[in-house]
Amino acid sequence: MFYVTKMNDITNSAVKQLHVPYKYAFTFTSTVHFIPVFMNDMAGIMEAQTARGVEFDGSLVKKVRLMVPLCVPLLVSSVRKTNSAAIAAEVRGFRLRTRNSGFKEYPLAARDYIALAVSVAILVVAIVL
Repeated sequence: MFYVTKMNDITNSAVKQLHVPYKYAFTFTSTVHFIPVFMNDMAGIMEAQTARGVEFDGSLVKKVRLMVPLCVPLLVSSVRKTNSAAIAAEVRGFRLRTRNSGFKEYPLAARDYIALAVSVAILVVAIVL
C-alpha cells in the first residue's frame, strides 16, 4: 500500500477517516517513507565496513557488537535528512495547514466496484486452484 499510494493521500485519509491530527499523520507517513532510505544507508555503511575487512558473520552477540558502532554514522545521516525535511516543510508553510486543506476526494463509481469484484473473483480462483 505504501509503495503505490502517495504519502500525501495516506496522510489526508488518516486525517479524514481516522480523525488523527494532521501533524501526527504526517509524522507517521514521513517515518514510513524514511525507513527504506535508512535501510539503504545502513546497507551502504555495512558494505563499506565489509570492504575494510569487518566480518558480520558469527553469533548474534558478535553481530550486535559490530552493528552498534555503525549506528553513529546512520544517526548522523538521519539527523541531516530530518533537518532538511523540517526546513523544507517550514518553508512550504507546514504550520499554516488546516484540517480541510489539501483533500482530494476520490468517489467510487460503478466501474470501481466491478473492478473490485473481478479482483476478488480472480483471487478466489487463484486460492482454490
